[in-house]
Amino acid sequence: MEKRIRDIVNNVIEKCIELEKSVLLEDGSIKEEYQETLVDRYLDILMMLEKEISVADLGICIENESDKVKRFYIAYYLLDERMFRQLNKELGTVPGWKAEARIRLYMMYLKVFREVLFLLANGYSDCALARTRTLYELGVYISIINKNTDVLAERFCRHCNVQSLKMAKAISTEERMNKIEEFIDQFNYEKGYKKDNGWARVLLPHINDKSNIQFRDLISLTDYNQYENMYKMACNFVHGSLFSSLESLDSAKEQRGKTFWNTSPSDEGIEEVIHFLKIYIVMFVSEYTRGLKDKTIFENMLTLFLLGKEILQDGNE
Repeated sequence: MEKRIRDIVNNVIEKCIELEKSVLLEDGSIKEEYQETLVDRYLDILMMLEKEISVADLGICIENESDKVKRFYIAYYLLDERMFRQLNKELGTVPGWKAEARIRLYMMYLKVFREVLFLLANGYSDCALARTRTLYELGVYISIINKNTDVLAERFCRHCNVQSLKMAKAISTEERMNKIEEFIDQFNYEKGYKKDNGWARVLLPHINDKSNIQFRDLISLTDYNQYENMYKMACNFVHGSLFSSLESLDSAKEQRGKTFWNTSPSDEGIEEVIHFLKIYIVMFVSEYTRGLKDKTIFENMLTLFLLGKEILQDGNE
């Protein structure tokens, strides 16, 4: 089934590419004769894809909001196949630390996006919301890497060795730990590099080497700062506190805050998670599009497909 879905999706992507070739000028603007009809023509192609893939094909078990979850699944497949092509091309033509960081971060983002959808499709809204925490974090990293230099991307990529050092301190021998630390020292970075988020220290010179850089410091460098409250909400469903039981999204709203036994999947809480996904995926697509060298409107059309044409009307009012 997975291969069949991807074959269908790739066929649709080819149709979108052919459409763009016929309606776009070299600078990426739309030819005058197509300006009034392009959106409808593009969305018709994506809607045909939606008809070819069923809820059952995607393994969606919930009944409530299943069509909305299905649409996000389709968005995942479109992004996964499209970005795989584009980013492979980027790595081949513009190699470097920034390309490496972007590819790994985008791959991780799409993988987590699918994990969220899988949990949502199987009736586990609490777990799905908790996983959006990672989407948010990856979005922050992507935003920072995209707007900065290859030098910063190198610091970011190499910082995974600091995570390895932490793991070594927890589960490995002292010899293993010393080898990793010696390897990090060869980078010749400042002392504070080995601390949490030390790769970003050059962006935050007011924080001294003895202090950790908090994730909220990174958030402040991006447009994600306006959605920090959503990140904090997702964190509540990650940790093992009673809050996630009392306010479980998997429970009906009238049951929340009350004492009852609930360990089964449910159709509850799906709309709340979809609200998070709409914001995060639109930001992700926008961030990705800004970094593209090839002129395309595919990602913008995908956003319209997800949110509906009514956002065009809202934007014109």
